[in-house]
Amino acid sequence: MANVLVINFPGEGHINPTIAIVSELIRRGETVVSYCIEDYRKKIEATGAEFRVFENFLSQINIMERVNEGGSPLTMLSHMIEASERIVTQIVEETKGEKYDYLI
Repeated sequence: MANVLVINFPGEGHINPTIAIVSELIRRGETVVSYCIEDYRKKIEATGAEFRVFENFLSQINIMERVNEGGSPLTMLSHMIEASERIVTQIVEETKGEKYDYLI
């Protein structure tokens, strides 16, 4: 069976659909390692996937402030890009020597 690496954006609209996919992959015998923020650990581990945490950058981008109070979309995007660079570096370091058949 395949080894799968899942890297998900921390938001219900991203996590919930992925949970069903990961559950089905596990049911079919795939091995799944899933990265997300700590808030989603229980939900992801309930699928049978191995959970690994990355930093919670959501407080830095404060989506609701941007939406409700006219915050700067450029500032939000800048924080997301900076966090993404750190997260990708972390995941690359942690998965060195591991073999994955595909990435979601």
